[in-house]
Amino acid sequence: MSSGPIWVALEDNYGKDAAVAAVGMLDDGRLEVDGWRCDDWDSAVESVEQLAEFRPVRQLLVGASLIDRFPSGMTPPPLPAGGAQTRVGLAVFRDLAAGGQIVHDVNTRDVDEAVAATDVKEARSGLLIVRGPRYLIHAVVWAVAAAHKPAPVLAVR
Repeated sequence: MSSGPIWVALEDNYGKDAAVAAVGMLDDGRLEVDGWRCDDWDSAVESVEQLAEFRPVRQLLVGASLIDRFPSGMTPPPLPAGGAQTRVGLAVFRDLAAGGQIVHDVNTRDVDEAVAATDVKEARSGLLIVRGPRYLIHAVVWAVAAAHKPAPVLAVR
């Protein structure tokens, strides 16, 4: 089980419900992924606020169309995510999963079902979701890509 900071992402499902994903890094460098559906946007935001009470949030990504509905004062402040982050995130997720670098607890039924129900195709612009619960997949791949991004290294001259 990971400890330390987490990367979190939220996306809504066209106003019907919402999803939250959280990714932590294990000591061996693998990423531990969790994600879940929430009844609505407000309960998703509340879920993130509760997470932040127990784990430091390194980065918070929010679907760009709803960033203005995220409460002010959250640390770190939310960053907008959209299509560009999804295309990158899908490729990163695919590569990490194929390499055994993504793990999860046995209680991640929502993520397992979403991944199994999702079809992705390659287009000129990158990978695209063809079928599946886009909102949960968006949140998962945004958080995974953010957690996988290497930390900048300062050059010493």
